[in-house]
Amino acid sequence: MNRLENLFILAKDLAKSIFKNKEIKSEKINSLFDKNDTQQIIHRLKDVEAQNQRNHLLKEIDNQKKKDWEKIQKQIYPVSKLRYLKWVGGVAAVFMIGIGLSYFYMAKNSSTTLEFASNTTSEEITLKLANGNIQIINASGESKIIDKKGKVVGTQKGAKLNYSNHASLSNIQELVYNELLVPYGKTFELILSDGTKVHLNSGTTLKYPVKFIKGKKRQVFLTGEAYFNVTKDKTHPFVVNANNLNVRVLGTQFNVSSYPEDGSIKTVLVEGSVALYDHNKTYNKQNVALLTPGNKAVWNKKSKQIKFKKVDTSIYTRWIKGEVVFEAVKFKNIVKKLERHYNIVIDNKNKELAEQVFTASFTVETIQEVLNSFKANYPFNYTIVGNKITIKH
Repeated sequence: MNRLENLFILAKDLAKSIFKNKEIKSEKINSLFDKNDTQQIIHRLKDVEAQNQRNHLLKEIDNQKKKDWEKIQKQIYPVSKLRYLKWVGGVAAVFMIGIGLSYFYMAKNSSTTLEFASNTTSEEITLKLANGNIQIINASGESKIIDKKGKVVGTQKGAKLNYSNHASLSNIQELVYNELLVPYGKTFELILSDGTKVHLNSGTTLKYPVKFIKGKKRQVFLTGEAYFNVTKDKTHPFVVNANNLNVRVLGTQFNVSSYPEDGSIKTVLVEGSVALYDHNKTYNKQNVALLTPGNKAVWNKKSKQIKFKKVDTSIYTRWIKGEVVFEAVKFKNIVKKLERHYNIVIDNKNKELAEQVFTASFTVETIQEVLNSFKANYPFNYTIVGNKITIKH
């Protein structure tokens, strides 16, 4: 990684520290600057007058940027409906990167924040045990998972539940399932008994054995979206059952998206290899489709046909870090993803907007800032009542 790339990463890290009111640490700055320069940088970042100067500069740049953008739109709009989001109200979108630090200062000083959009939800992460009992998971606390014999089979700390390395698991000789539900607005990490790591996206349910049994395949059942980092075991294939599609691996990293409302199941392979096949068919060379790294497989639920496409895998895995990414996606499909991420309800009554295609990326923005960014590219009105948003013409 060259110095320019390191400087860009440093700017983003410093901006996030400022935005979240965290202490600005000098360790990362020291790696790129000497001690005196580091002290001056930190002083200017904290200096109120310097902040005001940056905000003023941002406004001037933004005004010129809008003029330039209008010229660009006039030239490209008749040719393509693909819309790259502008810089609006402190929102950093894909097409216009802008000045990272200034963006965060603007966002920090902005009063247009919706409380429900950031961390409020009426639902909790829940764990359904083998006996049918429901256990509430507090993502900021700790708990133990107890089986019917009173033995500890798993431990939860924060947003992670771990079933590996528990001595009591050695006594389990049959498949016993737990089912984890992650509601809208939250994500969660799960470590299975074999050490396989699973990141669960919002609105996702995963059913899995408390312990994988020797001589049987390692199978889990997914509804929603999850990223799997599977522990290698040549004698025990790992199978993800997503709706009517089986994704079979020995050890690899991949993302599977299978929400009920979607017409297809998407599998993106980061490394290793996976085999895709209908869950009603036997696994063999004639019935499977092989997916290679750096590619996406789209399995149509109705036709049961699979299409492959070369992709940037990071686009499909950045949700693990809290990012929301869209690449050439129609707004009607964006809506559902926003609902899950922010735990809100969006009623879009604008049919023309629904068909518009956007490419964008969001991280710390509120839902209102996100909508304003879309609005600047394709004008529309919206109202907010509680946690429901209604989009009009």
